[in-house]
Amino acid sequence: MISLNVYLTPKQGEEAALETAVKDVWIAAMTKQPGFLRATLNTPFSDEDLAALEANKPAYAYEMVSYWNSEQDRLDWVALDIHQEVWPQVIEHCTDVSYTLFDCNATWSMSKSPRTAPSKYIVRPSKEIIDALSILGADSVTSTMDGLGVRRTFMEGPIARVPGSKICGPALTLRFLPQREDRIAGYEIPGASDEESGIQMEEESEKRSALWEIFDYVQPGDVIVVDGRGDLATGTFGEMLMTYFKSRGGAGVVIDTGIRDSAAIFNEIEVPVWSTAVTTGGAGHMNLYPEDINLPIACGKVLVRPGDIIMADDGGAIVIPPRLAPKIIEIAGERDEHEVFVRMKLREGGELGKYYPFNDEGRREYEEWLAAQE
Repeated sequence: MISLNVYLTPKQGEEAALETAVKDVWIAAMTKQPGFLRATLNTPFSDEDLAALEANKPAYAYEMVSYWNSEQDRLDWVALDIHQEVWPQVIEHCTDVSYTLFDCNATWSMSKSPRTAPSKYIVRPSKEIIDALSILGADSVTSTMDGLGVRRTFMEGPIARVPGSKICGPALTLRFLPQREDRIAGYEIPGASDEESGIQMEEESEKRSALWEIFDYVQPGDVIVVDGRGDLATGTFGEMLMTYFKSRGGAGVVIDTGIRDSAAIFNEIEVPVWSTAVTTGGAGHMNLYPEDINLPIACGKVLVRPGDIIMADDGGAIVIPPRLAPKIIEIAGERDEHEVFVRMKLREGGELGKYYPFNDEGRREYEEWLAAQE
């Protein structure tokens, strides 16, 4: 028997909604699955209880514990479509999710904490935040983050492959690592079998890799960000995967490596892509291999964490830390209004020294113009 302890930190004011989603949606669906034994929601801990938790234990307010006959029974449940439907209804009310898996048949030392594994599900910013950011320009947002002291946000290398595209959405992350042939599923020592070619084994291996897995987590508006180590030969995605991605409502992909089937993806499917290169190479038969998903990665020399907000347009791609979003919306909105006015005046032949930056007279004109817009 195994138990899964899921620790949930609710968004402020959404405690009741989280409890309802866990009890009436998640647990209700779970109880119908083979191998499920029982589940309970522990709510919430007192301040004293939280203070008593070990330092390496994540802070949380709710704990959902489920018991299963075996780990395989639990994995079968996670793989079902119904799980993909109900779990997002839980995490949309959370700011943090983590879990610990216990083997109830093993003997545990009470002096040691079990390892807490990160969840591969991401916590997405609210639709209101995404919508408010979407009307801003990437250049203005970058300048605003510079002013807030967060400067390493522009991804070097990936360029827009579908001109005129603009996206803004939460990041799903995919990490590639250097290829090593013995890691390919089905690899045998040479001479042991001649039934499959190396390429066939690699293609079959891809279907059981992180490359396929990440699409199980795609929701409408999501952006896949790929750590391709700057490799120019690897084709991270091809026509079929991008067709599927678009059908699931994906917003676009940002890749610091190559993409294959570029003509079909850019001109026919029209998936917004920012990539460092185009290539005819595949995802697993060149220099790299898709290793894992939804963990912190580097893309274009920039840190990207699952759930970060990605904004990209013809000027390039940037990452926005979610905690900065409300302040960015406030400041960058004002910056955009300012730039509309300055651009208008310069097109009319206004003096550069008067409007960029403002002198006292230029600022008065700007404030009068702002008042007239209300």
